[in-house]
Amino acid sequence: MTKNNLARIFAVGAVAAHEYYTGRWCAAPDSPVDSGCITVEWPAATFDNGQVSVNLEFMNMDDFGCLVISQGDAPFGSFCPAGVELDLPNPSFLGRDYPEEDRLWNSQTGIMYLRD
Repeated sequence: MTKNNLARIFAVGAVAAHEYYTGRWCAAPDSPVDSGCITVEWPAATFDNGQVSVNLEFMNMDDFGCLVISQGDAPFGSFCPAGVELDLPNPSFLGRDYPEEDRLWNSQTGIMYLRD
């Protein structure tokens, strides 16, 4: 999926965009914290430890071409499709990018999830 295709999907709204985000995601091998896996069934994300994050919503596209996702009063992360390159490593994530894969990326926590 290209950045332009993702922009068109986002333009028609979360109903279409959430299809790309739904599924099981696991922490990348070089994430600073092994937070296990999460299962996203829009609009909820359930962590392996049972913690549920509800009220997920799409906010906008960021400068990289990723969809920014909120969990109400805090950022949840960004959905970055395969083909979109991130500026990594950076201070919050010293690992490498995985541009060949879809990613969920939270630049505040430095956790990157990859599709399981």
